[in-house]
Amino acid sequence: LRLQLDHVYSSSWFLALLAWLGLALILCSWRRQWPALQAALRWIDYRSPRQLSKLTLAETLSSPHAETQLGQLQALLLQRGWQVQPHQHRLAARRGVSGRVGPLLVHAGLVVLMVGASWGSLGGQRLERYLAPGNELELLNSRGDTQVTVALETFGIERDPAGRPEQF
Repeated sequence: LRLQLDHVYSSSWFLALLAWLGLALILCSWRRQWPALQAALRWIDYRSPRQLSKLTLAETLSSPHAETQLGQLQALLLQRGWQVQPHQHRLAARRGVSGRVGPLLVHAGLVVLMVGASWGSLGGQRLERYLAPGNELELLNSRGDTQVTVALETFGIERDPAGRPEQF
């Protein structure tokens, strides 16, 4: 009882750990994810072959009809969902910039979830009701009026051949 193990999710040590995790997620998003998104949104203009050779995916091709083939390549890349930025005698393309938003959204969602869990733990109502098959349970609003009635007709558990529950 002294360690608050009888109510772990509303204990002070659990809420402190939750706040610490939330702060770590916010700092990670601010220091790493946000600059990565900003860098992905910026077009960097590589002009020399030396700069291009350092890229993960880079190819230099010489062609007698360079402008025509660059136009064809641009059309092909646009057709396949790439963002294209044409330059004189060269072409820049990128893809997957929207994927850089994902980690920020995940971190923001986790922080919102943790704030909601803390708020519910500190100020929410705590109520448990058990519902047996064939019985009803009335959920009341703050004035005591019936808001929803829940009825459980049957309850069964499907088990696999080893006896482990598979479906409820």
